[in-house]
Formats: sequence, structure tokens, C-alpha cells
Amino acid sequence: MVLVEDWRGDVIANLPVLGVLAREVGTLDVRCFLKDKNMDLMERYLNHGRHESIPVLAFFDEKWNEVGVFIERPTSVTEKRETDRLAVYASKKEYGSASDSMDKLPESVRMELQAALTKARSDIKPWADRQLVMAIRDAVARAPQQGDRVRDPGNH
Repeated sequence: MVLVEDWRGDVIANLPVLGVLAREVGTLDVRCFLKDKNMDLMERYLNHGRHESIPVLAFFDEKWNEVGVFIERPTSVTEKRETDRLAVYASKKEYGSASDSMDKLPESVRMELQAALTKARSDIKPWADRQLVMAIRDAVARAPQQGDRVRDPGNH
């Protein structure tokens, strides 16, 4: 189950990776739900119990027992993006401070800065996708794998 909205960058970046995984694994049945039309689900999967972060990827076994949840993006990707963002700002004094609004910059500088920030994200996309795959793997690590013997909960 995936909570999504088409305007969210992390959804745009992460959903195709999940789609490739689903195709390659062959046993994932991916179902997407719009966050804003499924607030009951959003409230169940608040990030840190208070933030409406998307995408939310919740994994279930064949009996609909939740086996793992992943929300938004891997921490390693967030940290790398911030490091790269600060490096872009530091690369030219015309960009000003990373803590200032871009709106204060002349349009040509703002466009150049935005292009540099977009390039920095694009440059790490393959790495970020691998981080996502590892995070998904970690989120579902408790789930029985195909061929695993699972103890019948009725037999103690």
C-alpha cells in the first residue's frame, strides 16, 4: 500500500523505484492511494507520529498482516541532499546564504542556483535509488520470504 500525491517530489522519485522492484520480484501487488482522499490511512502512518510525510510504503503479507513500513525517503538521502545543497550555496557568493529565501536573489542568479541544486540532486539519483531499495529491504526484513517456513500461530 502506498500513500501518494503527484505533486510530492519524493513520490515522483520513489514510486518508479518501487514499480521496478515489484516487476522484478513478481510478488508485490502495489496499490496506491491518494493521501488527501484517504486521511484515515494518513493518520495511521504519520511520520514520527505527527507529520503527514509521503510517500508511505506499507508492506503486508498474504493475510494482510503489516510486515514493514517505510516513510518519505532514507535518512542518508536527506543528509546527502542537505550537504550538497550547502555546498552549492557555498560555491558562489552570489547565491547568498542557504538560510535566506531565494526570492531575494535576482532572477538570473535564482535560475542559476535552482539549476545547480537540480543538478546536485540528479547527480546522486542512482545512489539515492539504491539507498531506497536498501531501506525497503530493511523495512520488510521481518516478513517471511518465499520458501521460508513460518510457524503456525495456532501451534505453540
